[in-house]
Amino acid sequence: MSDIICESCGTANPPGTQFCTECDGYFGWSSAPKSTRGSAAAPSGRASARPATVPSPGATDVSRVIAPTVEPDQTSVVLDPAAAAPMSLHMYNPSPIVDGYAVHVPAAPDWLTVTHEEIRLLPHTDAMVPIAFGITEGTSPDAQTVAVALEIRSLTDDRKTTTATIEVTVPRFGRPVTLEAHPSIVRLTDEVRGTARLTVDNSAANHPQSVVLTASDPEGVVDFVIEPRQLDIPPAQTVSATLTFELPTIDFGSRMERVLTVTATAGDDESETSVAVTQQRSAAPEYVPVELRLEPSVLRVRDFTMADLTLVVDNRRGAADRTLTVGGRDAESKVAFRFPTSQIRVAAGKIATLSLTVEADAPAAGEDVSYPFTVLASDEIDEVETTGTLALSTSPPAITTTTLRLHPSKISVRNSATGRSKLIVDNSSSDQWLRAHLAGSDPEAAARLTIRPPTVDVPPRRSVWADVTVSADPPDPGEAAERPLSFTATDGRSTVTCEGTFAQRTSDWLPIVRVVLTLLGALVAAAGAFAPWAVTLPDYLIDKLPVAQSQPGTEQIDEVALTQPIARLAVLVLAGAMALGVFARTGKPTQTAAIAMALGFVGYMVYLTQRFGTGGPMYGAVLVVVGAALGFLGGLCIRRR
Repeated sequence: MSDIICESCGTANPPGTQFCTECDGYFGWSSAPKSTRGSAAAPSGRASARPATVPSPGATDVSRVIAPTVEPDQTSVVLDPAAAAPMSLHMYNPSPIVDGYAVHVPAAPDWLTVTHEEIRLLPHTDAMVPIAFGITEGTSPDAQTVAVALEIRSLTDDRKTTTATIEVTVPRFGRPVTLEAHPSIVRLTDEVRGTARLTVDNSAANHPQSVVLTASDPEGVVDFVIEPRQLDIPPAQTVSATLTFELPTIDFGSRMERVLTVTATAGDDESETSVAVTQQRSAAPEYVPVELRLEPSVLRVRDFTMADLTLVVDNRRGAADRTLTVGGRDAESKVAFRFPTSQIRVAAGKIATLSLTVEADAPAAGEDVSYPFTVLASDEIDEVETTGTLALSTSPPAITTTTLRLHPSKISVRNSATGRSKLIVDNSSSDQWLRAHLAGSDPEAAARLTIRPPTVDVPPRRSVWADVTVSADPPDPGEAAERPLSFTATDGRSTVTCEGTFAQRTSDWLPIVRVVLTLLGALVAAAGAFAPWAVTLPDYLIDKLPVAQSQPGTEQIDEVALTQPIARLAVLVLAGAMALGVFARTGKPTQTAAIAMALGFVGYMVYLTQRFGTGGPMYGAVLVVVGAALGFLGGLCIRRR
């Protein structure tokens, strides 16, 4: 076998060598398969399994491989549904070796294909490489523009890649919408209204279309309603609408055929379909008048002046539609009629209803009255009527069943000139409103009564109350007084009454004051018996009893020691007597004990001052005198009868 000459550097290499010993160029390009789609072995142009790197373990220094330079000759391409859209990539191989390349589209849509021939570039050479964009067979993508990233990979080292972005536009293509009506033939017998379903088909277009539906007839006498009238149809979709039409009425026994045309307009494109309508009307039937009835025909109303009822117009036996004028009358012209409309239309073979209201003056309270009346319905052919009765009654005056009560019925107060209560007007037994005027009085004319509010409106089956204030001069202290009260409620015709009592009591505070002052005086005096009496003299309390022995040279001290415990004991005894005086019927025992205590103590203190000199009284002496004074005042708090 002959040597292998490297096409890149011209070096001769032994037979069987796969890589040039000088430049590491690969000799196996001639046997490599050519790529025909968006990537090697990827017919759809989508990302596929990475192509195998040229087998060069240890033979090629992949570090010498440099990613190619790629520049598209255009940045956008518009697809053609019938043929591939070509463009070229200006590619440059900056590597020092011969390298091959494959074009991949990693995130290509399902409907996109990218194809190219085998790409092989010598070192440091460039070339215009043609590629083609197409639509996958069997798909119909929506009109759109997407950015497609082309990834150009080195076959020697698939890590060396270059990316170029191309905007791929799917143009609008397809036929205009088609329109069909189902059914396309409509037969109407004794009817004037018909419907059909309209189907708008956009399955042949790859873009949405906004369609406006219209309908017409040659004579321009048919009323059309299309719902919805405007449709927004997505690509490759079908949408339906409803056509409702109303034909003019034809003569009895006649037949007419009409062709209705429905048009779907989408921009400048129009699609039409037709609906053939056969209208037939039966022969004129024998005239049958309508029948009227009232539901209910007898209206019984209590404590009200009006009632609602229903007029039923029965045209089930009639063969023609009727439009009737309605009204009412009564013999005495005392009933008023209220109709929501003056005419009522009833179709042949149907029943129609109309609500109405009748009203008349209410009778006197506790009475009833009946008003017969007639309701009429007429047209240019005939007049029919039906009768009814309005029976009104009123309840007896509410005052006749009203009860009046004072709560509480006995108004009790202590040490006050004023009392309060509530006057309840109970209308729970009547179905009528009650307006009552309230008043109150005292037979003795000693109390003053105020009622707020003086007039009340009481709903049916309810109760209301008013505030009552009673005032009178209070009785003497310790006395009680009860005054009868009388209350009335009247509606101007009848009166209801109720009774009550105003009880007053005045407390007598003098006995309490007596006890408080007497006991307080006794406690104060007793406290003084255990406190110092004189500034310069020693204090000898009760515990110094019996009397101390006299000693030479201590004559003064012995006399004070002899008398002071006895005086203190006397104060305690008189304080106890003063306290026990609260149980007496009069205050004399308390007054006597208080006077004795005050005079005796003052005399004793004067004696000590004159004989020994006291230097002035101490607080104990003051307490004894104050206690005696308080006890004396308590003894004076007796009410004289």
